[in-house]
Amino acid sequence: MIHLNVKWYWRTGAKGHRRCVLYYTMPNDRMTRRVKKGPRTGADPTAKMMRHWEHEAALMACQWEKDLNFMSTAATIHMPVVTAAQRFLDASKHKRQPGTVERYARNLKQFSNWIMEVRGSCNVSSLRTLDFAKYREYMMCRPEQLSGATVNLSLYDLSAWCDWCLGESYVTQNFARAVNKVSAVTESMPLAIRGAGEFWALMGKLDSDIQVASVGLMACTGMRINELRWLRWDNSWDYHVGALAIGGRMDDTVTKRHRRLQPVPDITRHYLMMLRCMQDGPYVCGIRRGHDRLSSQVNTWLKPLGLSPKHLRRWFRSSLVTVNRLNGSSTDETLINDLLGHQMRRTRAAYERLHDIEGTKPLMDAFSKWLLAARPDLSKATPIVMPDDEALGSVDANRRIYPMNDDEEF
Repeated sequence: MIHLNVKWYWRTGAKGHRRCVLYYTMPNDRMTRRVKKGPRTGADPTAKMMRHWEHEAALMACQWEKDLNFMSTAATIHMPVVTAAQRFLDASKHKRQPGTVERYARNLKQFSNWIMEVRGSCNVSSLRTLDFAKYREYMMCRPEQLSGATVNLSLYDLSAWCDWCLGESYVTQNFARAVNKVSAVTESMPLAIRGAGEFWALMGKLDSDIQVASVGLMACTGMRINELRWLRWDNSWDYHVGALAIGGRMDDTVTKRHRRLQPVPDITRHYLMMLRCMQDGPYVCGIRRGHDRLSSQVNTWLKPLGLSPKHLRRWFRSSLVTVNRLNGSSTDETLINDLLGHQMRRTRAAYERLHDIEGTKPLMDAFSKWLLAARPDLSKATPIVMPDDEALGSVDANRRIYPMNDDEEF
């Protein structure tokens, strides 16, 4: 049974009378109060009389709570957990992005399987805060060692599901929202990829040229997976300027949080040209030859190797620090944060980069030379050939450019 937490206060009248006003707020509408008049005292009541009236107000509030709880419970539609989850996913397809709906489906499936093992078949109205708290402990004790941010994201998705169920009268309160979130700060884990040698070893373990180009582009730019999905040929890469717009369009005038212009050195241009020759759709990295955005393909490619897109981003940062130290320069955190698109502590720097493309170009050029120098069999490999301006307009989509043999021409 749900308690709506009925409260009251005393309002003094003109002739010394005091009126008790009862009120409560619904969970889905906390700004609007529902009020009801309570007992009315005599003129100028004493402290002893007020204790009596306080007792009368408490009894009236308790009875009102019982009536409200009975009405709200009787109005609940009994709906199984699996059916409610499927209806929520069907309703979210018209309002949410495909990646968000996919994440909802994954988290709700895990929760439905867990609740089926623990409690069996049950309705959504029977779920309470204790159930969601036990599910949080279950996720934290899984052998995969989920991070705090992943556990919190799953709880946020369950809270969104409960909000939708509240609007459909499947539940009377969002109990998932009351669960305390876990700390998102985790201990630093060792790097999964170290140095340039392990990077080229990773490239050799991938199965196809599209995997090599996509993973290599992510690793050499430090892009997030969502930033890679939204890269388009018409507004992300300017070949003549040598700039790549990440987290936004090249011609964006609206300030965005993580948008940045990154210089394009030889290694980044190489992977971009590989994708340009294999894709004829609008997206730089996509499925069906670039006509649709990526969904979870990158995770599928890296998971058998024990890696994730976050490991590529961490390797990119550690490589920039290594290159900066090899050049005899002190590590400039603001320079690396600008290349990674990190949010700075200050409000102004959260949206404005401290270094422009000319300031970050020397470090990216040094990173490209350092990475290409560690390429296996560099003495026998053909140097990366850049096309001229005319070749960019008519790239043959069936011509591969990686790897190249000595007897091949671009």
